[in-house]
Amino acid sequence: MKEIKKMRIGIMTYWKSESNYGQLLQCYALQKYLCDAGHDAYLIRYHSVADSIKVPFFASFFKMINPIKILRFLCYKMSVKKRQRRFYEFRKTYINQRKYIIHTPN
Repeated sequence: MKEIKKMRIGIMTYWKSESNYGQLLQCYALQKYLCDAGHDAYLIRYHSVADSIKVPFFASFFKMINPIKILRFLCYKMSVKKRQRRFYEFRKTYINQRKYIIHTPN
């Protein structure tokens, strides 16, 4: 039987969400599958600088929405925080990830 060479595999996926169970479980499942196959898999924590600069968009966004919708949105965000979904703890415990965040694709 042919021996499979162990590879180091970086997983690049959306990882920062605090409300999306699917993205977190997808990353975990892929990493577990690759590790079970004998590879060294890890999450590459990529966050584009352009993704974090969205101030003009939000300014125009809030001008279009009425205050009731803004209040509902803020109440929803507060209720999500109260539920303590523990995404951070799950990532820290179960996902092998780089310690630093990469801000450029190079």
